[in-house]
Amino acid sequence: MCTVTSSLTIIFDPPYYKGIFEVSKAKSYAVAEINLGTSEPKLPLIQKFIFFTKELENKIEKNKINPKRLQRVAKKQINQGVGTGTQVALKEQLNERKMKRKSSNTAHNEILKQRKFEIKQEKKKAKHRGH
Repeated sequence: MCTVTSSLTIIFDPPYYKGIFEVSKAKSYAVAEINLGTSEPKLPLIQKFIFFTKELENKIEKNKINPKRLQRVAKKQINQGVGTGTQVALKEQLNERKMKRKSSNTAHNEILKQRKFEIKQEKKKAKHRGH
């Protein structure tokens, strides 16, 4: 039985934290990079990825899959998991800012409309004051 070693390295590449997985077995070596988000990764997230690499190791042992295919599958799964989550979080932040901006603009426009209306009413009253 051959030994399989894996390591996870977390680096900060502004503005994102990235995880680099390295898995090596007898004659094969695989590397995968994953985006962990803009905030410092928490322990449960790191444990999740460590367990994921353990599953990959078990797949390597059980199924003699072509290493390149395994890399493609792992990269696809990793990018779908966290990458899209990060994108969703960023999109939510963008939408929140958009909604705040819209609500403040709406309030500002209402104030302007009210002022214009009051000015028109004053002009109308001034016309009817007399000679």
